[in-house]
Parts: sequence; structure tokens; C-alpha cells
Amino acid sequence: MVGSTFVVFVNIVTVNYQLRSHERNGVAYPQIVIPASHETEQLTFDLAAALNDVNDTRTAPSHQPLPALKPAATIKNTDNSHTVSPVMLWIHEATSADDGIASTFGFTPYRDLWQMRCRLPMVSDALAVESSEFQIRAFGQEDIGQLIAVNNRAFHWHPEQGKLTPGKMQDLMSKPWFDADGILLCHRHKRLAAFCWTKIHEAPSSPLGELYVVAVDPDFSGKGLGMLITFAGLHWLSDRDLQTGMLYVESDNHRALKMYRRIGFLYHHTNRAYWYVH
Repeated sequence: MVGSTFVVFVNIVTVNYQLRSHERNGVAYPQIVIPASHETEQLTFDLAAALNDVNDTRTAPSHQPLPALKPAATIKNTDNSHTVSPVMLWIHEATSADDGIASTFGFTPYRDLWQMRCRLPMVSDALAVESSEFQIRAFGQEDIGQLIAVNNRAFHWHPEQGKLTPGKMQDLMSKPWFDADGILLCHRHKRLAAFCWTKIHEAPSSPLGELYVVAVDPDFSGKGLGMLITFAGLHWLSDRDLQTGMLYVESDNHRALKMYRRIGFLYHHTNRAYWYVH
């Protein structure tokens, strides 16, 4: 009865989610993404429909289909073992009400990604840190190897960012938003010490200039390069007539948060990750 009731509602209510694959420690897991435009009162329908989709992809032909409204704990692998597979959930601009609904499906929040914003242009003397010892210039094809190495050293602890490869780099460079001039590199004696990768989000009413990646090689930590390269990226965005800068940062990355707040970034919203493992 529960399954048939759900089918009726799906025909009436438009669901609003994306189903992706997420790799963690070399294993691919299904990832449900609820966008920022979601309505809390419809989240139950969205999660039920998404879990039903996951169920369809994970149920082998030899298995009987699982009830659509069962929680994530009932979703099985396709290897005929009866091991329950983990499922990841991201809710953009999550609220406490969203937490309650997610918990009814067996999901527990474990990671908060903050979006922070600032007004542009920014007035600062941070670029005075630059000296003859460090030079800033735009990215070129010859810099791919060093950029990947610095990125992975700076984000070795990060579940996604720390695993950049030449293939992933080429894929990012093929995106419509990619602009090589928007990657600012900070060198010391021809060695890449830090970089800021910017990304422009085009929007008719209020375009955003994102600091997509800010990375400092651990060998150059404590020299003020994080502040230096961040302001270089913000100035680059401001020169393109953007009025709002933004970035994403882990809510528990206290060192980065201290720097961004000092620069003038303010908290805007939280994208929250939830995890189910039985």
C-alpha cells in the first residue's frame, strides 16, 4: 500500500533532485543532491523518489524490487551479498527542518560546507606582502603539473579536492566557465608556492565571482601567501566589474575561516552532507 501511494504522488508532485556517483577511498557510492531551490515541505517526496532511483540501480535482476518508501538502510549491493550500501546526501542551503526530514530516512549529518560572501571591490594593502621574492602571474599550459602537485599537497586531507589528476584537470579546463587568466599563480624562484583559481557564475541579476580554489604549498605556510593570493583573486574578479565575491570553506577549517573573516567575508549559507552506513 505504501509503495502504490508513493507512485500516485510522484505523478502529481514534481521531484527536485539529482542522482550522481561519488567516489570515496576508491569506491563509488550513490550521491543524492537536493538543490538550493528546494522546498522543505516537498523534501520527503524528493528523498523517497531519489532512494527509489538508487534502489533501481542497486537491485540485481535476481532480487525482488524493494519498497519505494523504505529508508536507505534497505538498499542492497548488486553482488548478491546482502550488505547494505552507503548512500550520501547533500542538501544545499540546509535548514534544521531538512535535518529532521533526512533523519527519518536514516541519514545523519556529518559535514557542513559554508558559503561565504564579500562585497567587491575590496580595499586592502595585502598586496604589499608581494616582494621580489614572490611573483604573481596568470596560469599557462606549462603550469599544469606544478598546480596539480601543489593542490594535492595543500588538500591532502580533503575528501574531494586532494585527488586532482591530469585527467580531471583537463576536464575542468574544458568547461565553458574556465578562464586560464583567472588562475593566479604565486611563484618563488620558478617554484609554485600558492595559487588562486577563480570562477565566474553568470547570472542576469547578480553574477558571482567565486574563489574556486585557494591553495598554499605547505612548504610556504606562514609567509602570508594565503592572504596575498586571495586578494589577488578578488582584485582579478573586481576588475571584471563583479560586485560580489564568494567561496566555499569547510565549517571546521578554523585557520581558513579566520583569514577569510579578516579579509571581510561573511557567512551566507550551509550546504550539508549526510551519510548512511549500516
